[in-house]
Amino acid sequence: MNSHSYGPIVQRALLTRELVKLRQERKETQQVTARALKWSLSKFIRVEGGDVRLSQADLEYLLRHYNVTDEGYINDLSNLAEGGRKRGWWQDYQVPNDKAFADSRWLPARQNRSIFSTKRR
Repeated sequence: MNSHSYGPIVQRALLTRELVKLRQERKETQQVTARALKWSLSKFIRVEGGDVRLSQADLEYLLRHYNVTDEGYINDLSNLAEGGRKRGWWQDYQVPNDKAFADSRWLPARQNRSIFSTKRR
């Protein structure tokens, strides 16, 4: 699995696809796997959904649960997890998403602007 040319979102998607496949091969539900790992169901769902960046320790723990022993496959999945934890190039260009920024920059500008471009008569 040569994933080095893919960005973090694709690498995370490839990783989660493999993790779902491993769970389904064991015929386990998300709830059964989460309980076996002593994780909350919501954490496990976020992991499988790619909504969180999976740590190396959590990946190794999950792969042990799935009885994965192929070192090459483990290495490939580890590389995907590492790539999935990196920031995307586009993240340097995003507007901060916090209340302080909105209050100080955006809202005052919007308050001074009329919702109509011309007066109604």
